[in-house]
Amino acid sequence: MYRFLRRPKWIALTITVVALMVAMVNLGMWQLRRLDERKAANALIRAHGAASAAPLDDVIAPSATFASAGDAQWRNVTAAGTYDVGHEVLVANRSFNGLPGYHVLTPLQLPDGRAVLVNRGWIPIAQKVGEQAVAPAPPSNAVTITGRVRKTQTRGVIGPRDAAAGALTVLARADVARVATQVPYPLLPAYLELTAPAGSDAAASADAVPRLLPLPDLSEGPHLSYAVQWFIFTLCAAGGWIAVVRRQLRLNRQHAAKVVTNETSMSA
Repeated sequence: MYRFLRRPKWIALTITVVALMVAMVNLGMWQLRRLDERKAANALIRAHGAASAAPLDDVIAPSATFASAGDAQWRNVTAAGTYDVGHEVLVANRSFNGLPGYHVLTPLQLPDGRAVLVNRGWIPIAQKVGEQAVAPAPPSNAVTITGRVRKTQTRGVIGPRDAAAGALTVLARADVARVATQVPYPLLPAYLELTAPAGSDAAASADAVPRLLPLPDLSEGPHLSYAVQWFIFTLCAAGGWIAVVRRQLRLNRQHAAKVVTNETSMSA
């Protein structure tokens, strides 16, 4: 009854359907793994965000590496120092409420001679073509800031590259190691994202720039629904294969019945 499944075209069809099912199940499992990662990341952000701000040195030790500093991501810290506007850089292609612009990274020089990059917030792109956006200057006096620790950003498999040499004023990402090559003091292996204005910035209106950056979306995202969709597609593929096989079986039976009828008529 099922001998037709041994034919090359049926073997090819079955292998194709099985391969698609395996691929779709794996895609569904990948979305579930991403959901678990999202939940873990959200839990970390909530836990670290709920803690009181601690002194910077208590969170990022002088001997910290990029890996260990990254473990402190989203911790609230305070730091005292003086902004170095002369070595400020912008991070391109950053949006805020759907508007294009830049993030402003300004080194904060600490009393011990080191510095930490501070993301002071978002500014819009220049209004005229060819002009470069300019961030309002931060307070020139010594300030105490409050911010959350963010780990350095690095290029993934794809994405724009920053020139390896030279002093850049615009970067593709908040790459602390790249900025460290063009400042005259050591940088901490992480940067801070400002959570409250400091000094004279405190009197600025809510609409003033740089605009402070909000926490990321803490929803679980679409991963569960995507996983369910992939699993449904898998069932559809299996159901489609079964339907095609059953249809072929029905056709084979009809053909066999006709053959038997014809042979009976001829013998009569």
